Amino acid sequence: MYARLGVTFDYVRGESYYDRELPAALERVRAAGLLIEDQGALLVDLSDQDMPPALLVKSDGASTYLLRDVAAALSRFEEFGFAWCLYVIGSPQALHMRQLRAVLEKMGMPWADRIVHVNFGHILGMKTREGNLIFLEDVLDEAAQRSRTKIEENQARGWTDDDLDTAVVAEAVGIGAIVFNDLKHNRIHDIVFDWERMLNFDGDSGPYLQYAYSRTCGILRKGGSEAMPDCDPALFSQATAQDKALLVALAGFSSAIERSVKENAPHHLCQYLLDLAAVFSRWYTTHQVLGSGEWESPRLALVHAVRQTLGNGLRLLGITPLERM
Repeated sequence: MYARLGVTFDYVRGESYYDRELPAALERVRAAGLLIEDQGALLVDLSDQDMPPALLVKSDGASTYLLRDVAAALSRFEEFGFAWCLYVIGSPQALHMRQLRAVLEKMGMPWADRIVHVNFGHILGMKTREGNLIFLEDVLDEAAQRSRTKIEENQARGWTDDDLDTAVVAEAVGIGAIVFNDLKHNRIHDIVFDWERMLNFDGDSGPYLQYAYSRTCGILRKGGSEAMPDCDPALFSQATAQDKALLVALAGFSSAIERSVKENAPHHLCQYLLDLAAVFSRWYTTHQVLGSGEWESPRLALVHAVRQTLGNGLRLLGITPLERM
């Protein structure tokens, strides 16, 4: 599944990897003067931060998730010296994460504020009528099949190329639809799983952006302009309002990335790409590109810039840009 989604890892370490670190971590908590024994259990008092005690060792001597996370955090910082350590786990773990950070702060770890909980809501509508859970593999297969059906319908209408590798395109469109549907929402909100909206080529969806990208590729192919054309920047002093709107939209890419990174919120980048695609569509509807005389080169340059920006944005989201659809 990870390979199918294009996801790779530099390290894969299960929780048990840090078992050997537990005694040393507990001793560091003790050395900081934080450990309190209560009926055989070991805990850290967090009442000054309006939280219940942080239980590290149960009365039967068993370690807790919290102690294992303390040990893992100490180990990770010593090994990687991280700028940020992001915990992408559900919203119900909010107290656990607050306690972890508070214990590290009380231990005097100057990097404790680099521990960040990237919480998220639930996906609604992911059960069958019988109440059974749906597995990811089945969802991806269904997405690819539905995408293939739509592509074949478009081919029958003459809207898409007949020589498309339908299976490859359908897989990319289906997975792109699922990924974008997840990332376009504010991560703390619940998401409604809706096949029709996800695979809508005209709506706020992954396929819509992939289609916008392929549209730019088609224009450049027809213009025989795979490389960025030379043009006189002075011409843009005579640009139309729509030209300027497209230039302004292109200039917002870096800000969208910065905000997404700062807030660990990729929906900002998703919305930016949707807005850019919409501005481009309006511009292209009202502006002739090929055969526009002295404006052909600068307008092809704009199409190039849109293609590059949409392509980079899709790749950042883990979605495959498609040159033909």
